Amino acid sequence: MSADFNAMLNDHLHYGLLKEELKEKNYLWKTLEHDDDVAGDIIVPFESARASSVKAGGGPSAVADISKHAYVRGSVALTALPKIWGSLLFNYDDIMNHEGRVKAKSFLGTFLPSQIEDFTTYFAEQINHMALNKATKDVAVSVGTVGGTIEVNRPERFEIGEKLILDPAGANLTGYVRAIDMNTTSSTGTLTVYDARSGGAVVDLSGVAANELIYKDGFQTGANQITSIRDALLTAGNGGDTNIYGVAKTGSKFTQAINIQGNDITANNLLGKLFDGLTTFKRKSKVGAMEIWMSYKHLGSVMKVLEQDKGAYKAVPGSTKSSEYGFTEITIFGPKTGEVKIVAMQELDDDVIFGVDPKSMKFHSVKGVNKVKSPDGNYYFVNRDTSNGYDFVVDMCYRGELIISKPHRNCIWHSISY
Repeated sequence: MSADFNAMLNDHLHYGLLKEELKEKNYLWKTLEHDDDVAGDIIVPFESARASSVKAGGGPSAVADISKHAYVRGSVALTALPKIWGSLLFNYDDIMNHEGRVKAKSFLGTFLPSQIEDFTTYFAEQINHMALNKATKDVAVSVGTVGGTIEVNRPERFEIGEKLILDPAGANLTGYVRAIDMNTTSSTGTLTVYDARSGGAVVDLSGVAANELIYKDGFQTGANQITSIRDALLTAGNGGDTNIYGVAKTGSKFTQAINIQGNDITANNLLGKLFDGLTTFKRKSKVGAMEIWMSYKHLGSVMKVLEQDKGAYKAVPGSTKSSEYGFTEITIFGPKTGEVKIVAMQELDDDVIFGVDPKSMKFHSVKGVNKVKSPDGNYYFVNRDTSNGYDFVVDMCYRGELIISKPHRNCIWHSISY
C-alpha cells in the first residue's frame, strides 16, 4: 500500500505539475516572474535619488552642490520568509479495499487526482487573495450574535469546516464554519461558527463588532503574511504600510506608488476616471504601459459603459479572454493613453483598483511549493485515531515572498465606494 500510495502522490503532487496548475488557476502566478532558488536573504535595492546637478550660466556646479545617485537597501531575511501551508487528509477507508490494498481504480484513478486538482485551485485562491488584498479573509458587516452567526461581505471566500480567527485584537475567538447562508442580502452572507469541526457548541460572537477583521488560521500574525500589493502601493495615510522591506516609502520617489483618490468614482464614470488617473500617473511617474487589475464588480461597470457609450472608449476586437478559474482579460482603447489591458480577478476587493507593471514584481521562494517528506521517505504522515481509524496526512508548503522592487511603476485608485 505504502509504495502505491506514495507513488501516486508523487505523480500528482510533484512540483512541476503544481507549478503549472497554479499558473493556470492564478493570474498572478502566471504573469509575474518567479525566482525559486532563494538560498539567503533577499536584498531589495531602491534608488533614493539620482544625479540632478544641472546649472545654467557661468561655470559648472560647485563641487559641494553636486548631487549624486543615492540608494537605499531594503531586505527580507531568509529566516523571515512567510510560510503558507496546505494540508490534505485521507481516511484509511477511502484508500483501502477489503483486502487491505489500495483501491487502484476508484481512489488512485479518480478520487485522488480530483482532490488534488480541487485543492490546488483553493491553494491558488489563498495565495492570490493574500498577495492582492490584506491577509484578512473579510470583515464583519454587523455585530455577531450569541448564536454563533455573523454576517460577512464576501461569503464566497469561506468554506464549510474552515478554521477562522475572529476579533484577533480583542477576544481572539477561534471557530469552525459549520454553515454558510449565501443569501442574507443580495450582496452579503452569514456564517455559523462552532467551537469544533463536529459536535461542540456555537461560538458566542456577540463581542465581534461591525468591521472587525476575520482571518484564516495563522494569517492574523504579521510574520506569516506575504506582502500584499494593496499595502505596498497605498501610502500610510491611505491605509497602507509606512515602510517597504524595511525602507521608509517617503524617503524616495522610487519607493512610492501613485495614489489616486477614488471616492468620486461611480459605475457610470469609472472608465473615464481610470483613463484620467492613468494620465496623472504617467505624468508623475514618467513611465508608460501597464495593466489595470480590478474586481468583477468594476468589470461589470466597465462593460456597461462600453455597451452604452459608442464614443471615446472601445474594446479591442478579440481581446476578451475569460478563465474558468476566476479572471477575465479585456483590452480597451481610450483617448490619450491608447490601449490598456484590464484584468478582473475574483479575489480582489471592491474599494481599490490597481495599475500594475508586472515586471516590477516577482515571487521569490525556496523551491516553490514543496511536499513534506516523512523520516521514512513517504510523502504522507499516518495519524492513528481511536474513533476514525487511520488517517493519512499530506502536507505541502510554500515558503516565499512577493517582492515589489519598483513601486513607482504602479498606481492605485483607493476609497472606491459606489
